[in-house]
Amino acid sequence: MLVLEREVHEEIVVGHADRPTTLARPLVIKIIRARNGKVSLAFDAGDGVPINRREIFESKFGTVLQGRSFVGRTRRRKRARSA
Repeated sequence: MLVLEREVHEEIVVGHADRPTTLARPLVIKIIRARNGKVSLAFDAGDGVPINRREIFESKFGTVLQGRSFVGRTRRRKRARSA
């Protein structure tokens, strides 16, 4: 699992225009607001790309997604920067 920190109004881009994926174009996620332990996100995924909260997805499709849930705090690790 990749964990990214972003400030309000910053964006994350998923996918690449030159590489074929299941997305017709990159998915852009923008941080709209962070307040009282909650974050508001905006998704620009293009037409026909369903976006659901995990619990809604699992309820709709009657399946539990495999994979880790990210819960709690993490320790920050400093990466060595290449010169």
